[in-house]
Amino acid sequence: MFSATDDSRETSNGPFRGPTAPARSSRTLASVVRHVAFYAVGSGVSMEEVTRATALSRSHLIDDTNRVDDEIPSNIWRLIAERSDAPVPTLHMARGTDSSLFGPWLRAARFAPTLEDALRSMIRFSSVLADELKLRLYPEGRDEVLESWHPQDHLDGGWMAEMGVAILVRTLRETFGFGDCVQRVEFAHVLNGPREAYGLHFGVPVLDGVGRTAIVFRRDALRTPARQSDRVLMRYGETELAALQDRLAPSGDRPPLGRVYDSIARNAERSEFGAQALASSMHTSLRALQRLTSEHGVTVRELLEEAREKKARELLVETSRSVEDIAYALSYSDARSFRRAFRRWTGQSPADYRKGPLRRDLE
Repeated sequence: MFSATDDSRETSNGPFRGPTAPARSSRTLASVVRHVAFYAVGSGVSMEEVTRATALSRSHLIDDTNRVDDEIPSNIWRLIAERSDAPVPTLHMARGTDSSLFGPWLRAARFAPTLEDALRSMIRFSSVLADELKLRLYPEGRDEVLESWHPQDHLDGGWMAEMGVAILVRTLRETFGFGDCVQRVEFAHVLNGPREAYGLHFGVPVLDGVGRTAIVFRRDALRTPARQSDRVLMRYGETELAALQDRLAPSGDRPPLGRVYDSIARNAERSEFGAQALASSMHTSLRALQRLTSEHGVTVRELLEEAREKKARELLVETSRSVEDIAYALSYSDARSFRRAFRRWTGQSPADYRKGPLRRDLE
């Protein structure tokens, strides 16, 4: 998804197709609710009303790693909409709120070397912010689209979506230093205020009622260097976020090999498919990792080969890179070794798979 693409190809990436309501009680970081609650008080809503709407104490809202039910911030936004004098309360709040609203979610992304790396980190750890939040990045013509979906989006009239996008765009520009990388902003819902106000706030075209909520970037902007680039601090932040992500994962949601798959996916983004590198990224020994996978009927090698095959299919479908370049990206010594492996996986050569018609959609 993050690789260079052929601008002429058609993309099948449509809007997220999620359920119309959460299948279970989904939860969001308390830091989001705290900011919304305090803005509500500033807008004329009494703290007693906020407490009745949230059923939470102030001390619960102060701990950024606490979780609250997703409908709580939406309930507060309904109170704000009734009391606020601002033409667009979501944009008004965004003017006075910084990235601390997102809690620890952007802790690693702020030190990413490029915009692309920052977006990758945001996607990887989106469940830290809200366990039902879905983010994806995909090519569209000459642009790259960061699309978001959450089950509350269509239930609260778009208040939370507007607030989140407005603050994130401001953070990308002012804190991360990515300047004019945004091409336009899109919302699935109909805007909650005058269109002119949104244009002034974002400084780019704003579309509404288009079936998706998204920030659209120039593709060349993905290589924009970050203002605070520091790879050591980024790794430090991601290590902390990974631990927090594990702790916050709803009980029963993670498969027995969940951490292994997560680490394989992270390493694959860096074109790293080695067993020792996988063990190191999980802060364990190779022998311990082999024991873990063996207990679940697979080998480390099988899991890594599965990841290589998936990445190979993705690069062949999503990019116009040469077979030699793809072989290098998958850590093969030469293109011939890659071709042999790909034929073993699929029964086809990379060239035949790329041109179809037998090409299958990526799962």
